[in-house]
Amino acid sequence: MRALKVTLLLGAVIIAVGFVAIGLEVYKRFTDPASYANKPRIATDAPLRLGLGFEEGARVEQLMAAGGRLAMLVRQPGGGDRVVVLDVQSGTVVAVVAPGAAPASPARPGP
Repeated sequence: MRALKVTLLLGAVIIAVGFVAIGLEVYKRFTDPASYANKPRIATDAPLRLGLGFEEGARVEQLMAAGGRLAMLVRQPGGGDRVVVLDVQSGTVVAVVAPGAAPASPARPGP
């Protein structure tokens, strides 16, 4: 019976220490701005300008994030929608996909 009491007491102490450690970490993250200094940030007071080379008045219609990539459906005023894939960490363009005629397929030749 004594061994059971010691085991339960030891378990309770371990759980309490765990909660204290989690609480201290949360407190540190909220009060220490330097803990997030190495993470990339985007200024919220200015519009984001990536220089993607689209026409003036182009709009982002849809966004989809997957892993470290961000896919944007960009609608241009003169037509010609584009899907732009960006790397989130570096901000570089990974791919630009434009609609067009599908390439000829050797498995299914065209008319």
